[in-house]
Amino acid sequence: MQYYFKEENTLKLKKVCEKWQGTKYRHMGSNSGGMDCTKLLGVVLKELGILEQYEENVYYPRDWFLHSEKELVIETFINHSKYLTYDLCFEKFIIKTGNFDYKNGDIILFKVCGSQRINHVGIYLDDNLFHADVRSGVCFVQFLRYFRTRAKYVYRISYKNI
Repeated sequence: MQYYFKEENTLKLKKVCEKWQGTKYRHMGSNSGGMDCTKLLGVVLKELGILEQYEENVYYPRDWFLHSEKELVIETFINHSKYLTYDLCFEKFIIKTGNFDYKNGDIILFKVCGSQRINHVGIYLDDNLFHADVRSGVCFVQFLRYFRTRAKYVYRISYKNI
């Protein structure tokens, strides 16, 4: 399979991320008034044309990560092909070390703040993590050891038919 985020698509990703940078954090928010990490991912993927549609009204409680090993919205994207454009798919990688070869546009699922479950998601971009943080809102942070050691799954967007 061929990797989706070559130079042109990486530039589009940067522009979309910069548009949302500085938005405050709000649980289940999906607009400029505030958003959380899950809704941010859906909105970014829809604006890039990777998702044909995105159900912004799907409810999940603040403790959603306690109910499942995986991020519920990621599973929705993957399990319902109607959400993906015709020629794209998510390739899944399980992280066993912090030395994974991350690429721009990788969707990374984490266990942070001592959690035993997946409880955070972000997008890798130029050795930074683009995510929604409870304290800082939507922002870029350096993808340092803290995040590398807590990454559990990576979903890479690729072309299906190549």
